[in-house]
Amino acid sequence: MICCCNKMDATTPKYSKSRYEEIVKEVSSYIKKVRYNPDKIPFVPISGFELVTKIDRRSGKEIEKEPKFLKNGDADIIKMLPTKPMVVETFSEYPPLGRFAVRDMRQTVAVGVIKAVEKKDPSASKITRSALKKK
Repeated sequence: MICCCNKMDATTPKYSKSRYEEIVKEVSSYIKKVRYNPDKIPFVPISGFELVTKIDRRSGKEIEKEPKFLKNGDADIIKMLPTKPMVVETFSEYPPLGRFAVRDMRQTVAVGVIKAVEKKDPSASKITRSALKKK
């Protein structure tokens, strides 16, 4: 179970630690009555209006906005820029072309699905010399 404390942006100052601790204390008493251990339940401050609150589901701690690396078991949305042209599609449109694996030194280091694709304009690509001669 994870307890989310909503409207934490409405406190003064926003995401006030004292207000958060007050809510945790009050909710913990209710949780004890229904026989849960509040020490094992992560309490997460959230807001329905502001996108803060990326939270690690296992620990309930806030995740860095731009982490330098991901550890085994971590998940994130990343933007990949291929060095050469690739034929890919979003997973929702065409699953066989919507998966990827990243390999380094003969080991798979990342796997995932493609959420979005920024397609290049084919008319803006380089024109070869032979194609120019034909014109």
